[in-house]
Amino acid sequence: MKGSRLYLIGLIILVLGLTAAESIYWVGERASAEREASKQSSELSSTIPYEELKGADRNIEMAFGKTFVLIIDVERCWLALPGYQQLALIVAAVTILISVTCVILGR
Repeated sequence: MKGSRLYLIGLIILVLGLTAAESIYWVGERASAEREASKQSSELSSTIPYEELKGADRNIEMAFGKTFVLIIDVERCWLALPGYQQLALIVAAVTILISVTCVILGR
């Protein structure tokens, strides 16, 4: 009986957590779209051109290996995401982790 309750709690946490993550994403998306609509100005990007990053990646790969370059690429992609998307992904990942733990312990 205890296991089935834990299994059910895991499923409920999964549904509620993913719903919360989706809500965070859509509210952030709507707010971002409203800001862009009101702004309507083109700004120059302050990022480093890709050609220069390739040389830096080559030096890092030679010193530390391909895994370190992959970690840096993932970090660049993560930092390129807006804050609401980062938060939604964190909420979804934690929710999935907790619900999978509950489901495994419930069996």
